[in-house]
Amino acid sequence: MEQQQQPTTTSIEEVQKSLAELRKQIPACVHFDCETPQGWSAFLRSNNLNGEEVEQRWSQRIAILNFIDLRFQSGIRISQEQIAAYYQKILVPALAQKGEKAPPLPEVSKRIQEILLQQQVSGLFQDWVSSLRDQGNVQIVDPAYAADLEPKPLEPSL
Repeated sequence: MEQQQQPTTTSIEEVQKSLAELRKQIPACVHFDCETPQGWSAFLRSNNLNGEEVEQRWSQRIAILNFIDLRFQSGIRISQEQIAAYYQKILVPALAQKGEKAPPLPEVSKRIQEILLQQQVSGLFQDWVSSLRDQGNVQIVDPAYAADLEPKPLEPSL
């Protein structure tokens, strides 16, 4: 990121807002009432984490995602034909296999567009990392992020 001279910092407000959203989404947080500072602290202690480290990692995550968005997402356009093809070839069969009926395309087209965009961004990112590795220019400083570079299959979901 530094070589590309892209901004790599996130504001404290942005990190706090994103963490507040995360605290609402973690299923185990229901038992701790993570929306309160005391509940969040109890949840972190129960998972052998400390708030400062979590905030630092979350800030790094936001910075990395912002970099990826800036670097790869800007030129990608998803057509209505691509959305319709995903709906017919992926979503409808996947839901039918589960015995569920697919919602109408207009209701899910925005989400399908997001999925297709993320798939394309992921592919571009993987190609970029591979080319940097081939050039010998990638150094993963923090081993915690090494596993994040492994490609993961995306499952259809809405």
